[in-house]
Amino acid sequence: MSRIAPIQTHYAGCHFRSRLEARWAVFFDSLDIPWLYEPEGYHLGDAGTYLPDFLLYPDTTDALWFEVKGGFPRSDEIRKSQALSAGTGIRAFIYYAPLGLPAPDSLKSMSADEFTTREELWHWDNQDGWFSFAGGPMRWATNFAPTAFMFSPDDTGTSRTDAWWWTDCDHCGLLLLKIHGQVGHCPDLGEDPSASSKVSPSFGHSSQRLLEAYTAALSARFEFGAAGRPRTIPTNRQALSQPIKRPALRRSRKSELLHLHEHDRGVG
Repeated sequence: MSRIAPIQTHYAGCHFRSRLEARWAVFFDSLDIPWLYEPEGYHLGDAGTYLPDFLLYPDTTDALWFEVKGGFPRSDEIRKSQALSAGTGIRAFIYYAPLGLPAPDSLKSMSADEFTTREELWHWDNQDGWFSFAGGPMRWATNFAPTAFMFSPDDTGTSRTDAWWWTDCDHCGLLLLKIHGQVGHCPDLGEDPSASSKVSPSFGHSSQRLLEAYTAALSARFEFGAAGRPRTIPTNRQALSQPIKRPALRRSRKSELLHLHEHDRGVG
């Protein structure tokens, strides 16, 4: 079936295959998230060949692949991303939701009771008939569609989407994809003071710098020469059979937090 070709775009020394990819690069630059565009292609065995879009936080142990899609991915694209993660040892995301704020800022005012209230599930009992219990999803969460697939190197089960939102930790400034934008406990604060207390919301999806980054990405006018910092693509090409070797670099404080931060667990 024929498809309308996307507009190829030049930005930051890269030739992007679509305007959407270039807008995501503007988003990452606005947040000082380091990125490489199409740094390497891979042979993925039965899944075929693959040239992933972005490698974010390269040269760290917490690098992640970020694949941009303008709509829900095909089954072969899902298999390739899963194989890419398994073969490189790096988490892989297929982000197919529109670029923009995924949920209103008003979620930040949600109470703990609202946050933990679940939808009811119904069960049939042969003696008593129908009865319900609060075992469904969080009621507020049913208002939001999934945004992406996420694959971990050790995934063996069925792939699943979730509401992955870019999240800004207001304690250490780390930016990661988290389910429903939940910051969680930041190790920069030491021992978790809420470990034994009631779960409460901690939305970090709509910080000022995230809002500014979304605005910058959506308003970029590339035809007027939008520019970015030049990027250098590594010349040492590596085969999939040889996992990416990450150099033992001296870590900054922010890099250490990236390694330790419980945000990485993606628990919403």
